[in-house]
Amino acid sequence: MAEKPTYEELERRVQEMKKNESEYKSSMEALRNSEVPYLLLFEHANVGIFVAQDGYLKVPNPYLSKMLGYSQAELEEQPLKLFIHPKFQSLVTTRHQERLSGKTGLPQTYDFRVISKNGKSIWVQLSTVLIQFKGRPATLNFLHDITERKQAEELLRSTFDFSPIGKALVAPEGPFLNVNASFCRILGYSKEELLTKIFQDIIWPDDLEAVLANNIQLLVGEIDTYEMEIGGFHKDESLVWAQINVSLVRNSDSKFFIAQIQDITERKRIEKALRESEESYRRLADNSPDMIYRMSLPEGRYEYVSPASTNIFGYPPQIWYDNPLLVSETLHPDYLSYFEKQWKNLLKGDLPASYEYKIIHKDGSVRWVNQRNILVTNEDNRPLAIEGLLTDITERKQAEEQLQKSEERFRNLYDDAPVGYFEYDLRGNITRVNHTHSKLLGYTAEEMIGQPCWKFIVNEVAREQILDKLRGARPPAVGLERTYRRKDGTTFSVLFQDRLLLDEEGRITGIRTAIQDITERKRAEEALKENEQKFRTIFNSNMDSISLVGIGPDGKPTGFIDCNNAASDIFGYTREELMLKKLEDLEIQVPESVMIQRLEALQTKGSVDFETVIKDKNGNDRYVEVKAVLMSLADQLVIMNISRDITERKQAEARILYLKKSESLGRMAGAVAHHFNNILMITIGHLELVQEDIQQGSVIADNIKEAALAAHRAVALSQLMLTYLGQGVRKNETIDLSELCRVKMKDLSKAMPENISLTTQFEFTGLMLHSDRSHLEQVLKILFENAVEALMEETSGKISVTLEPVETSDIQYVHMFPNNWHAGPEEYARLVFSDTGKGMAEETIHQIFEPFYSDKFTGRGLGLAVALGIVKAHGGCICVQSKAGQGTDFIIILPLSTMTETGSTRNSS
Repeated sequence: MAEKPTYEELERRVQEMKKNESEYKSSMEALRNSEVPYLLLFEHANVGIFVAQDGYLKVPNPYLSKMLGYSQAELEEQPLKLFIHPKFQSLVTTRHQERLSGKTGLPQTYDFRVISKNGKSIWVQLSTVLIQFKGRPATLNFLHDITERKQAEELLRSTFDFSPIGKALVAPEGPFLNVNASFCRILGYSKEELLTKIFQDIIWPDDLEAVLANNIQLLVGEIDTYEMEIGGFHKDESLVWAQINVSLVRNSDSKFFIAQIQDITERKRIEKALRESEESYRRLADNSPDMIYRMSLPEGRYEYVSPASTNIFGYPPQIWYDNPLLVSETLHPDYLSYFEKQWKNLLKGDLPASYEYKIIHKDGSVRWVNQRNILVTNEDNRPLAIEGLLTDITERKQAEEQLQKSEERFRNLYDDAPVGYFEYDLRGNITRVNHTHSKLLGYTAEEMIGQPCWKFIVNEVAREQILDKLRGARPPAVGLERTYRRKDGTTFSVLFQDRLLLDEEGRITGIRTAIQDITERKRAEEALKENEQKFRTIFNSNMDSISLVGIGPDGKPTGFIDCNNAASDIFGYTREELMLKKLEDLEIQVPESVMIQRLEALQTKGSVDFETVIKDKNGNDRYVEVKAVLMSLADQLVIMNISRDITERKQAEARILYLKKSESLGRMAGAVAHHFNNILMITIGHLELVQEDIQQGSVIADNIKEAALAAHRAVALSQLMLTYLGQGVRKNETIDLSELCRVKMKDLSKAMPENISLTTQFEFTGLMLHSDRSHLEQVLKILFENAVEALMEETSGKISVTLEPVETSDIQYVHMFPNNWHAGPEEYARLVFSDTGKGMAEETIHQIFEPFYSDKFTGRGLGLAVALGIVKAHGGCICVQSKAGQGTDFIIILPLSTMTETGSTRNSS
């Protein structure tokens, strides 16, 4: 059976995989810098390569085809979602679109899962760069299969969580970062309880000082690990003894302790009992974790074997009694010859005090044991027996091996660090250099060791400065710049930092200096100045409003810090005017609770998206879509608001909602009207039959007559509803619209109140329609009465009615009913009813064509709804222009018929 990998082995595998990924990234960078081998590498690379543009996959290489199980032809021009796991589709496609749009700050590399053609889930790492492909933005992508690494990481976590040894990850300051079940079991706490504590809470005060001292040594690099026994507090406040082994783990951006503990409370109790009473020897021996034995000589038989033999070898004492040579059968093959020699000496009483060797446990695992021997002799000094103690030292051996590996890792880290290290003595002569330093200067280590360190520095005063540091007259340098000279004579800038080397008495013995090549940084600083100007240009030319808002001491937004030109366009203020305002001066109808929720989301998530309403300089309400991002600017927290005016979109959504509502009501009203009309016809018919059988002039006859009249009025009402829906029966005839308006308006004006004046303009002739004259007269009557009613509460008022032909391009109004009406290729007439009444608010305009709606009282009637139904049936629309206190215009647009009075053809409808 293969041995289960240890936690350290799994960690090593993960680090090796990460190193391979780093080398892979470097190779990809080299690929981007070289055009010549690109095609060969593209075809034979062991990584999936493809181009993505507008969410579609293009130019897949053979390895990608192999990875996903599709042919290259099947992948070509397919959407990215084809092979991305559903859980990651939104993430990948969104980042792809954001990168194409030029958004910056996106990660160049990230992990997700893909689905092969046969349904297999594969973990991949994506590296992507923005390119131009066929003259348009696209991304060049590299997919690396990291499934094995992910599985290793999962196994590493499992090894930690399910280890029989207590394990914990602890931050340098003391908080627990993670604990496994065994750790919780030893201390009696749940995992949740321990994660709220620090390790100082559970350590016995007498041992705390030693633990803290060892931790400091780990942090400063004086030791790599330590092992000790400590006392701890169980949840029930009892004392728990533990054997702990602590190491420091350093990541690229953090470091933490990993502690392994074994409960040795029982062993400590046994040791204490052994010291207190020698008479309890047998009991202590039986409970000792070490195997204690006594063997008689020269027979070589065991007189006593402690139960610990079961733990160490896997065999209970009775097996040893029955088979004295069992120890030779458990020996590791590497130690057979060694043990045979020791066994012969043992039988003669000639044996070393202790020795170490490897055994094979009954379960097949390899273990190290330490054997200590005492020779028991008689008065004649003749060997009688051997008393021995076997201790399982497997963990110690593993720790020693790990320590050796850690020392090797330290040497590798020193030599291959990303910065150059060198050390020099009190005379300034170099005593040690790492590989990076040699590579930076172009010398070998042998060429540099023994040379004065200032030999490689351009600045002539460096020699005196260095000697002053060695004398203690000048402090070590931290973050200063120097210019070094390479072997080939070229120079380069470095950032350097010194650290004094001291002996045990604190005297200076030399200096260790770290240097970092900052040539690229210098170039970047120059490029940054240029980019700042570019950024300002992009910032001000962005179509979305971008503004920076400060954050006060109370954590709430204060005034504007900066804004672009688009912000001025949305708010209607100049940049200078906006700088004097606060957010609450512009945003309207935002409860305090909503503002608090936004600020909390910013603090936890870093960004928040929302829609709100602002009031611009002219007092108009604007709907805006906002993305607020919490960011640091010059060491100050600010909120960046990216806003987009969505007023037109909101208005369009409202019109669509109104249209759907109208359609639904129309279908219902039409069905009701038809059924209602059928029922009334039956009712009227029966009433007429009854009238024939009843004596005229009687009370019953009069009642029947009134019922029939009411039924006829109900029929007329249902016809109005059908007319509103455009379903009423009409007689088509050719009508001169100008003549009809003149006659009808003259008739309507006769009943007009004296305080209202009427002006008409019907000078255009030849505006012909195929229509039902009564329907058109009904529209004129409804609109005229509506205008008169709007002026009833006024002391005086004016109504004007005009008729004229209109070009299609001139039919552009904000409020058009039906909302989805569009002008066609026909010729149109425009009939306008204007009044000087009190006008209407925005929200009222959207409701006036609803059946039975009135801003005066409910249930007024069909009125405008019927007019709209008639106009709709003619293929036209009604437009409304009104503001509170400024009067109202009703504009009726009607398509003209294809035939004139003389029979000439007009535009077809």
